[in-house]
Amino acid sequence: MSSHPALTDLRCTKCAVTFTQKSSLVRHSKRCLANVRSAPRQKSCEQCIRAKSRCTLTRPECERCLDKRLSCYYASRQRGNHGSNKRDARQCPTPSASESSSAPGSSTDLLLTHSDSTTVSLKLQSPVDLGPMGRFPGLIQRAGSIEQHALQHTIRVLRTYPRMLSAQTQLPPFVHHRQTERSVLPLALKKCHDILAQNERQQNSLQEEVMKEIASLNKIKTLRTAEDLLASAQAFVIYAILCLFPDEGSMQPEINEEQLILDISEFSLQLASSGLALHEETVDSQIPQWHDWAIISAKRRTILTIYMLTWAWSVLRNYPSFYCHELQLMFAPSPKALWQAQAETEWLSLYRKWLQRWKGDGYRIGELLSISPKQMIDRRTEDWLEEVDEFGMLLMSQVNAI
Repeated sequence: MSSHPALTDLRCTKCAVTFTQKSSLVRHSKRCLANVRSAPRQKSCEQCIRAKSRCTLTRPECERCLDKRLSCYYASRQRGNHGSNKRDARQCPTPSASESSSAPGSSTDLLLTHSDSTTVSLKLQSPVDLGPMGRFPGLIQRAGSIEQHALQHTIRVLRTYPRMLSAQTQLPPFVHHRQTERSVLPLALKKCHDILAQNERQQNSLQEEVMKEIASLNKIKTLRTAEDLLASAQAFVIYAILCLFPDEGSMQPEINEEQLILDISEFSLQLASSGLALHEETVDSQIPQWHDWAIISAKRRTILTIYMLTWAWSVLRNYPSFYCHELQLMFAPSPKALWQAQAETEWLSLYRKWLQRWKGDGYRIGELLSISPKQMIDRRTEDWLEEVDEFGMLLMSQVNAI
């Protein structure tokens, strides 16, 4: 009798194509289930595309980037993962679109904006409906040792965020202190803090309150102002951490984890739709208002926290993860000194120095995702690592493991 699995066991659950090798099914399914199409060849580098300048197309760096000392990188093609550490196959869970969003697989134009300014257009791919995750034969991915290390590190750090909010000795690194008015948290975060503080020793009561708040936040997320939506998403992140990564001996909520992941990813999409950059951030030598900068920075960090959380959950549950190229134009986490500045005069002085150093061209997620697995990295990435806080380091450790 043949030792090969039956062909019916090697069939794509979406398009019904059959394969003779399990590895072929795995490669095909990652693309088919995520509705990934082969992208047209990208000729110009990303820096020249953003500046709408002519690119000499030379590699590894074009002449314009060499002259301006920019980090030159070319958009990588979304291929299947044929190796263990291919940098052109970034895998991150993609946020789910709401029911009112465009049809699965369609593309939604998102503007990197805040307040009343519009500058950069971003194509965000709305994913297919994954249905009950975990029913896909042949898609189990066993994490390697480096990925397992990054997974455990990420989960251990994420678990500290609810305790930070509960103790209020410091805020989680995706909540900016400017979100508090006269030391009072926004309503959604204040309620989250109160639930954690009041039910610290009553696990059954905590589980019940958390589930109530998750249901409540899901119902009215589209009715909030931009800042209220941000606070609601941040509170939802805290609740998701408690539910998805509970400590031993703590509450073990009976929840649909897959639905929770889709819900929190929808928050990410809602945040992105309300703008991811200030007009002043995309214009040379312009300085935004401190409060506006703090809110937009917190929004970007919240979206990245959601990505790290969903990535960790996917690896932990041996579920497939998907491409996350749609955020490559988003600015990476801001420098530690700027994020922690306590007074506007202090922040203004630091921001001017930052502008002078970076010449108004801040480091972006696309640059972080495109670094090679070599020990040496480009100068801009080194400069960003020099300035960034622990949150940025956590993101870097996860990128290195993918």
